[in-house]
This record gives sequence, C-alpha cells and structure tokens, in this order.
Amino acid sequence: MLYNKAFVVFSLSISALGMKINIFQKVKSMLHPLTAGIIKQSPSIHRLTGSCFLHTKKFFFKFFFSIIFFLLSLSLFSQYRIKHIGLEQGLSQSSVHCIFKDTDGLMWFGTQDGLNRFDGYSFKIFHHDKNDSTTISDDFVLEIIEDNTNNLWVCTRNGLNRFDKKTETFTRIFLEGMDKNYYHNIFRSFFKDNNGDLVFHSVGKTGIALIGDDGNFQIKSEPSQFWKHDIFCYDSNGNIFISDSLGIWFYEYKNNSYAKPKELFLPAITNLHVTAMTVSNKNQLWVGEKNKLHVINIENKKHQTLSLPLELIQRISESHDGNYWVGGENGICVLDSQLNSITLLKNSPEDEKDLTSYSFTQIYHDRNGLVWLGTSDNGLSVFNPQKIFTTFKMKKNDKNSLSDNSVWSIFQNGKRLFIGTNSGLNVFFLNSENFFNYKKFEDNILSKQILPYELLAFNTRAITIDKSENIWIGGSKGIMVLDLSGKILKTFTTENSGLSHNNIFHLLTTKDGSIWISTPFCLNRYNPKTNSFEIYKNDSSNNSLPVNYIISTMEDQGGILWISTSNGLSLFNPNTKVFKNHLSEYNSKKSLSYNIVSSVLEDKRGRIWVSTLGGGINFFDREKEIFTSYTTADGLLNNVIYGIVEDEKGTLWMSSNRGISSFNPDTKVFSNYNVNDGIVSNEFSQNSFFKNDNGEIFFGSPEGLLIFNPDELIEQNILPKLVLTGVSVNYRKIIPYEIARKKSIDLFYGDKTISFEFAEPDFINAEKISYSFLLEGFNKKWVEVNSGQRIATFTNLPYRKFKFKVRTKKNNNRWSEPALNITVNVIPPFWMRGWFITTGAFFFLLILIFTVKFFSQRKLRKKLREIELQRKIQMERERISRDLHDNVGSHLTYIVTSLDNISHKLEKGEKGISEEKISSLSDFSRETIQQLRETIWAINKESILLSELKDKVNDHFLKIHDLTEHINFSVEMESENNNELKPSTAIHLFRIVQEAVNNCVKHSGAKTISVKISTMGNYLTIIIADDGKGIVQTENGNNHCGLENMKIRMKEIGGVFALNSKDGVGTEVIISLCL
Repeated sequence: MLYNKAFVVFSLSISALGMKINIFQKVKSMLHPLTAGIIKQSPSIHRLTGSCFLHTKKFFFKFFFSIIFFLLSLSLFSQYRIKHIGLEQGLSQSSVHCIFKDTDGLMWFGTQDGLNRFDGYSFKIFHHDKNDSTTISDDFVLEIIEDNTNNLWVCTRNGLNRFDKKTETFTRIFLEGMDKNYYHNIFRSFFKDNNGDLVFHSVGKTGIALIGDDGNFQIKSEPSQFWKHDIFCYDSNGNIFISDSLGIWFYEYKNNSYAKPKELFLPAITNLHVTAMTVSNKNQLWVGEKNKLHVINIENKKHQTLSLPLELIQRISESHDGNYWVGGENGICVLDSQLNSITLLKNSPEDEKDLTSYSFTQIYHDRNGLVWLGTSDNGLSVFNPQKIFTTFKMKKNDKNSLSDNSVWSIFQNGKRLFIGTNSGLNVFFLNSENFFNYKKFEDNILSKQILPYELLAFNTRAITIDKSENIWIGGSKGIMVLDLSGKILKTFTTENSGLSHNNIFHLLTTKDGSIWISTPFCLNRYNPKTNSFEIYKNDSSNNSLPVNYIISTMEDQGGILWISTSNGLSLFNPNTKVFKNHLSEYNSKKSLSYNIVSSVLEDKRGRIWVSTLGGGINFFDREKEIFTSYTTADGLLNNVIYGIVEDEKGTLWMSSNRGISSFNPDTKVFSNYNVNDGIVSNEFSQNSFFKNDNGEIFFGSPEGLLIFNPDELIEQNILPKLVLTGVSVNYRKIIPYEIARKKSIDLFYGDKTISFEFAEPDFINAEKISYSFLLEGFNKKWVEVNSGQRIATFTNLPYRKFKFKVRTKKNNNRWSEPALNITVNVIPPFWMRGWFITTGAFFFLLILIFTVKFFSQRKLRKKLREIELQRKIQMERERISRDLHDNVGSHLTYIVTSLDNISHKLEKGEKGISEEKISSLSDFSRETIQQLRETIWAINKESILLSELKDKVNDHFLKIHDLTEHINFSVEMESENNNELKPSTAIHLFRIVQEAVNNCVKHSGAKTISVKISTMGNYLTIIIADDGKGIVQTENGNNHCGLENMKIRMKEIGGVFALNSKDGVGTEVIISLCL
C-alpha cells in the first residue's frame, strides 16, 4: 500500500520567550548536530526523519523531544504496498489470532472459525466435527508451530492437536491425568527450543511441559499460577517470561526443568501494566505499556524507554533484518536495530487500500521477508518492505504536495525539482539533490513554489533548461522562460513570436544552445543568438519530415537530431539540413515495428532504442539500417511505450499503459511492474520521464509521480518453492503430500484420468507468475498456463512411466528449471505385464508345440498303425498263403496226385483199386477241408477269446481221438480273465499246439497228452506235455522241422518257445506270450 502524507510543518508559539518561534525550524537546527549519525539512508523505505528519544537524566529534553516527536509523527508514513486478504479471498473468519509459514512455503492462519491453509491463490479450511475424532478439536485457533518431522501443532481454545500432512488428519493430545472429555483452556502458548523440542505453557495444574513427536508429555515445572490472558515469551536459552497484572515473572531453565517463577524486579519502572512483550535476538526484553516501549537488558536490568506515537501497544515483533515492529491501536511503528529511526505506518482515509484495522493480533515475518499483519476484525494484510517505489501525489490541505495528480513533465536542476501538471508548474526546493538520502520523499522538500496564476491556466507538458540555466516550460498556450528563482523572463506564443503553434509537446536543448520545440503541426528550432524561430514541415516535393505531427526529439553524441513523429522516425543533420526517414513497411521484420514513434534513446554504448505507441520498442542498427523489435511476445508488458530511460547499469526502463518494464539489452529479458508492486498507476503519460544525475528515475502518470532508484530495488533472496497442492485420480481427490515427498504416483487399470494442481506461493504478486507443464513421454511441447489455470489433466495414458514437470516464469523473465518432478507410473493389469505376457507366450508356445507334437504323433501313430496293419495283413496273407500252401495245398496235391494215379490205372484197365484207397482219399479230403475251416475260423473274427482257443484245441483232440484210442487227451485252462487274443496270435498258438500234439501222436508213443493253458496277470503260458519216449536229435544235430516251424511262429507273435525233453520220460513244449 502506498502511504502518501505531506510533511506538515507545525508552528507553535512559546509565550515564555515573548515572541513567536517556529518550533520546527528551531528543533531542526538543534537536531542536526545531535542526530548526525542517527538519520540514515534506507534503500527500501522512507522512515521518519528524527530519532527515538532515549531516556535521559534531563526531564526537559525528554519531555521536549517527546512533544516534537509526537507532532512530527502525526503525518509521517512509509510507502509500502499492502495487500489485504479477507473473507472475499476465502478466509474463514476475520479475526486472525496466529500466522505461520511451513517448510513447504504454505501459509497457515488461525481464526475463530477454523484453521486456514493458503497457497497464494486459494484457501483450504479445516473445521471441527464432533462426530469425527480426526478433525481439529476446536475452531478457535490460538497458536501454530511445526516440529522436526514437519507435523503441525495447533493450539486451540479447546485443546492441542497434531496435524499429519500425509493424511491431513488431526490427533488430539491430552495431558496425563486430565479428563479427555474436558480439556477446555488447557494450552495457551508454545515454542521450539534449541533442541527442536516443543515447549508448552498450559493453564492450570501442569504449567510448563515438553512434548515429544510421539505426543508424550514431560512436565518441566510446578503448576502454573497464570491465566490464559497473560502474555508469554521466551529467550534463546529457553527461559520463559510471563506477564500478568502484577508485573513480569521469570521461569529460569536449569537442569532440564523450570524453577518456580520469580518476579523480574525493575526498580526504574513502577506500576508496570504490560500490553505486549517479546525477547529480541540480542536477549533484550521488549515490553509495551500503553504508548511506551521499554527495552530491558535481561542480564543487568538496565533499560531504555521510548515514547511512540501509538495509543496502545498491542504487538511487538522482530524481523529477520533486525528491525522491530510495534503495532498499536492507531498504526505500526518500525524501529531500526539501533533504535535510531522510526517509520510510522498509519491509516490514510484517502486510500481504501491502506491499513484497514487498528487492532493487531499478530505481526509475523516469514523467511521471504514478507510482513503479515493479523487483525481482530478485518482479516490479514501482507506486504514486502524490501520492494518499495516512491509516489508523490496531491494531498488535500498539504501545501507541499502536488497541485494536481496528472504529471506531464519532470525536470531536476540541482536542488530544484520541476514537475509539470494539468494545473501548472510545481517547483520544489530540496534539501538534497538525492531523494533517497531521506527516509521519506517529503522530507527532502524545503518548500514549494506555485508559479503565477497566468501560468496555471494551461497544463505544463514540457520542461528544459537552456545554456543560461533558464527554465523553459511549454504547455497548451505557448512557452514561458523563467530564471531559477521563478521569475518570468519572456514568453513565446504564435502572437508575439515566430512560434508555429502554441500547443507544445516537447522541448529539447541541444549542444549548440538551440531549443527544439515539438508541436502537433511542425517542428520549431529557436536560435537564442538571433532570437528567431526556424520551422520544419513536411514537403512532399523536397527532402523533409515525413509528417508535421512531432511528438519528441533527441540529440545523439554526433549531433544528429532524432525526431519522433506520428508517421515514422526521422533523422536530421543540422549541418547538411538533410532528413532521412524510416517507416514501418508491411511484412518487413527489419523495418520499424510501428509508425507512431514516442521517444528515442541513445544508450551509453551509442545504441539507438526507439519506443512506439503500438509496436513495443525497437533496436536500430545504424550500420545495417535495420530494426529489431521487442514486443509483448518477447515479454514486454505492453506495446504502447511512452518513454525509455537508461539506468546506471545499462538497463532500460520504460513506461506504458500497463505499468513499467525493465529490459536487459544483453540477456534480452524483461521484468515488469504494476500497481501490485507499489507503483503509482498502471497508466503513464507521454514524454513524462526523467533521470537525474544520481540515477533516480521519474515517471509521470495521471495518478501522480513515481520515483525510484533501480539500484535499490531488492529482489527476494529466497524464492518460493513450487508446491503440489492437489492430485485427483478419476476425479477423486488424493492428499498430495506423500506424492510430492516421494515424487511419484502409481496408476492402475481403471485409472483413466489424473489431474495435478500446483502453486508457487507468492503472496504479493501471485497473478504475475506464469506456469508451464510437460508430461515427458506424452507431450512433445510445454503447455503454458496463467496463474488462474494451475491444473494439468491427462486422460487414457498408455501403460508406461512418464515424468510430470512444472516450471515457472516471473515478471516475464526466463523459465526456471523444472521445480516439480513427479514420476507417473501407469501400471498395466497383470495380464498386460511383461512377466505375464512372457509366461503366457511361453506356455502358449509350449502348448502349441505339444499340440503339434500330439497331433503329429497321433497322425504318425495312425500311419504306423496303418502300416502295421498292412504289414500284419500282408503277414496274415503270407501266413494264410503259407498255411494253404503247406497244408491245404499239399493235401490237395496229394489228393490230385492220388486221383490222377487211380485214373491212370483205370485208363489202363488195371484192377485192384481198393475201396480202402478211395476211403483214405476221402478222409484226407475231409482233413484238408477241416484245416481250411480252421484257417477261416481265425480270419473271420476280430478277436478270439482264450476259452475259444481252449475249445478249438479240445475239438482237435476229439477229432484225433478216434484214430488214437490208446492215448488219453486232456485240456485245462487256469485263468482269472478270459483274455482276448488277436486272430493271428490265436491261429499261431493253435498251430503250435496242433503241431506239438500231432508230433506226440506220431512219434512219442505216449499214452497221455495234456495241454495246460494258464495266465498270470497279462502273461499267457501254454504247456503241451506227453509221457512218451522223448525227442531224439538226428545224427547231424539238427532239430525236427516241426520244432523249427513252432519257433518261427512264436517269434512272429513275440512269444517264447521252450522245449524240455528227457529220454524215456517225455516231452514238454512250453510257449509263453505277453498279452
């Protein structure tokens, strides 16, 4: 907030001296030798000129200086830009009892209706809910502090709470032995000691207690005798000071505990009624009592007493730079660290953005240097005491203020400051050429002169000084020339001189003493040697100006005149009388960016800079004769630029319709300032800019005069940290603390949408911050958003990892490095994960292989079975063919031969063919038919049961029994299962048994022949035994042919053939087969 109060000179009459004395002038003459080392220059604030009057032994001086101090302080104000935060911005209630900034840079405010968290843009409010034990115990919040684990401890009217940022829940803390259902008014104040432990002062039985991170208490003192309204503070050693209606009490910290409180004896201070108290970093006890401030040395009890221009001191606070802030019912006093100078912040009824309350509950200094003021009835105020622009405006009933706020021209000559306004020229006579030698702009003003009435009849648009140090002023009715005393020397109008027009825009004194006069109808040159005017106009037939509307002129180091017109830039060589014009060309980036030129500046390096009223600024390359423009696209605040000034470091400063901008020609970076930074107005005036010899820059506006020293503009040393303020998945909010700490978040199947909210907690100029974000791996370009759109939403992200990054840009400077980096891990469902896909692919391939192998093998087996079947069919055919050939064929051959023999004998007429022979052939034929039937028996069936084989053997025995009645035949079968045999196997087994039995009948001479068929499991054994004479081998050692045939047959069916024979005992043929 800008405080602009004119310095009022109070004149008092002292009748004891018998004459009227100007008290101010007398005191001033006395103060200079006394306070030569006291009044010091402040780069950022204008403090009260004077001193804090220390307690002295001489009552007269104490009383006298107190009166003077009081009189001077009534109208003294510093120039801070205050921002108010209240219900309209989202604060839950207007009574703010505590203020705290946490490690994340977020602000916390305790009110009578909830705990408030503020990120510079929006509030989140935590309320008590009796049905939810994880909420705060009471809405009336008194104190806030943060422990070593970043948890917040919140003291309320109804108990103590620990706030967990991870879950955003509260844990209510109870003292041991206290009723958990009644803890009203237990806790009052707390602090963090040198060990990082939290020390609490509780009202009642407990007294001083230390609490650990686990919430357990350690009682450190006897029960407290103090009540909740008593004032509590502590020093660096952990000692505690408490004041009550009787005085100040001292808790000394020794041996890890607090002794019984003792009264702090102050013999020099009687009837002390403490209204505020704190301990400074110098271990001094600061005590407020009504409008008095006692500064007490705790060790030796010596003290100083200051009388402040405050009605009732309410709060005392020490800032990080060692200054002391004292709040009272009618304002705030700021004292420097040496107690030598004071700044008074006081309400200004003329400015609605001034201090809005006189009841201060808190003065809080955050680590960024901001000052926060909590009030009991009007919310919060915050301002930055380091960044200060000085403004000078019209004030009612203040003769030393501006006569009008609309400032058109500025000029300073030594200790005289000339300001042209709509109501004439204001001449201020100064103490010093350097304004910032004084704590306040008005302190540098000795007096002010208003020029005669006739001069006030027009607005003063232009000021210059000629070689004779006469002041030239131009307005809407011509030109006046004054001497330094303000005496009018001459006037120039169209009526009394060769001046082309009375409406003057700009005046310039060149090296040769000429005065160049810019008007809306032509350019005038006044020659003081000849007292004549030379007029330059546009002439289409000759080399001339591009237009007659002249806005301003500038002479460079080479004497060339640069003329700003409404239709381009014109260069004029006074020696050759040649004009060279530069205009904006359509579609040409190398030409002038806009034809309406407002001003031209030649910097210290000889570079030319051109401002325009619509095209920003231009750099003109003299050698190449090309222009390079810089506009809002490059970071300029506004493309309408009224004037350019270069500071001592080579930075360009320019005024516009949206504030002022600075430009670094080397880095090509702009910094912008508007009313939120403390400047007088966003809109400025044409040709209303000036820089004095001390480097101080002036800009005029319709709202007053802006003055600043660029070297004194201090940027924040600690930049706010970018904070993740919100996360939503599928539009469901998630507490962002752990995500920000771990810098990662996992998304799962079904999480289609994710949103991030972020903020850089700048509590003064939050709206000036620009943000850009990038989801690395998803976006290809950074997405830029303004401060009102601090949210990034992404939908349907593919399954992989991404990196979410956010960066910021302030004052249109360059983008910062990404200050927020969050890994977004989109985890696919298990069936889409690599291990599952790999495993699935492996098993699929395995199943495929097994399937292919299975069907291939089945096909192969089928093929083999077909081959085997064909082979067996072929073998069966061969066997049948062999059987038919060996048995039936031979029998038929025998029959045919026998019949042929009989027929031959019959043809010869031989007799003697017996019936016996024919009967024998008949039997032999029947036997052949039987063998053929046996073969057919095996072929006609798919399988033959073991019992059928037995029956077949038994039938064979019955057939041969008639021929061999002397032999006993028997067939036995021992088998649990009536196994099935293949036809080929059955016929082979039958033929073997048949062959063996036939051999026994023919050769063994046996009386008994038995066949025993038995199975054991899946194993078949057939034993053919006789009691004959046994088998005798031939002389050559070869076995009988019948035996060989049996072996061959067993081999074909995969069986085993064995022969046991003993001479005179008998023979056993054993055949065995695995079924």
